[in-house]
Amino acid sequence: MKKILLLSFVALSSIASLSAKQLTFSQKGEAIAPGATVEFKDYEEFDMGAFTEVFIDPQIFITKDSSDPVTLRTTANYPIQVCIGGQCEAAESVLKENLQFAANTPTSLLLDCSVIFGQGESIDLPQIEVLIEAWYSSDSSSVTSMKLLMGDVAGANDITKNKNIVTVSGKTFTYSLDGQTTLEVFNLTGRCVATKSLQGNGSVSIDNLTKGVYLYRLSGKVKSTGKFAVK
Repeated sequence: MKKILLLSFVALSSIASLSAKQLTFSQKGEAIAPGATVEFKDYEEFDMGAFTEVFIDPQIFITKDSSDPVTLRTTANYPIQVCIGGQCEAAESVLKENLQFAANTPTSLLLDCSVIFGQGESIDLPQIEVLIEAWYSSDSSSVTSMKLLMGDVAGANDITKNKNIVTVSGKTFTYSLDGQTTLEVFNLTGRCVATKSLQGNGSVSIDNLTKGVYLYRLSGKVKSTGKFAVK
């Protein structure tokens, strides 16, 4: 009788183990082992005239195997922006609780980082270290993590630079881009006031803008954000 009970307990334990909820990080379609360190050396450089923006987008995704909400935390030595869940937050430590997204489908963390350099200042990126942790909100024991290294991972010569230039002067955007990119312009209330499709080299005028301060966003092949004023 004891033997039967023991076997039953082992069977139930195996079933519970198989049914345990799991979270998985991935990059470029490849799963990242729990606790692993991933190096990302690429960046894009944008010449904004008065300053240069270096934009780093490591494209980290998360997959869950349950419909339950997830909590995500990033801890870094440099401000990191995380936009999963619809609201962007940028800080050295970001906590997003009870995130709802589709199960069994890789979902982007929309995690990126911008480093700003003054006009004429040489590009000297810091080594950026990010600890990414995620768990089912109702079960902290389900936590999984990874470490992300960006920027000057192993010396400046090892960094891959993708040169993209966007210069804003008044109502004119001059650009040199290496892929199909969408330009969106927003006023300070958050309303989109212009949308343009950009690719290659050229310039585009946003004639309908009145005097004021605007934000722009580049998305698609090239990703960046910025601010400009129309006088």
